[in-house]
Amino acid sequence: MQAAFVIEEAIESDLIDILELLESMNLDMDQVHAQQFYLATLNDEILGLGRILEHDGCAELCSLGVVESHRRQGIGSKLVNALASKTPTKPLYVVTEIPDYFLRLGFAPSEVYPIEIADKLQRCIDLYDCQSPVVLALV
Repeated sequence: MQAAFVIEEAIESDLIDILELLESMNLDMDQVHAQQFYLATLNDEILGLGRILEHDGCAELCSLGVVESHRRQGIGSKLVNALASKTPTKPLYVVTEIPDYFLRLGFAPSEVYPIEIADKLQRCIDLYDCQSPVVLALV
C-alpha cells in the first residue's frame, strides 16, 4: 500500500525547495514568502505546493503545482481545499490556464474582479507566456 501524502504549512527552511519547484513549473514567483504556502509532502519530499496572496479586498490562490510523477492522486485538490480554508472571509480568485480543473473545485468564471487580479492576469500573459488565462472566483 502506498504511503499517504501530508498537507502542511511551509516553513522558512522550505523556501529554497519552493523556489526551485516554482521555477521548474514556470509558476508565479512574485512576492514569495514561505508562510504563504501549503505543501504536499511524502517522506520530506515536496510533491506539490500552492499559496495564497493576500490583497486588500481579496485573496489570490496561485503558484499551484504538483510534480508530474505525482499528478492525478488528489494532491492538487487537497491543496486547493487547504488554501481556500485559509481565507474564509475574503473573495478568493485564481488566474489560470486550466479553468476546467478549478470549475470542478467550486470556482466559477468571473468577469468582474479587483485591480490586483487584473494586474496578475496581465503578468501571466507578459511574464509567464500564458496563452489563454482566465479569472475564476470561488463561489
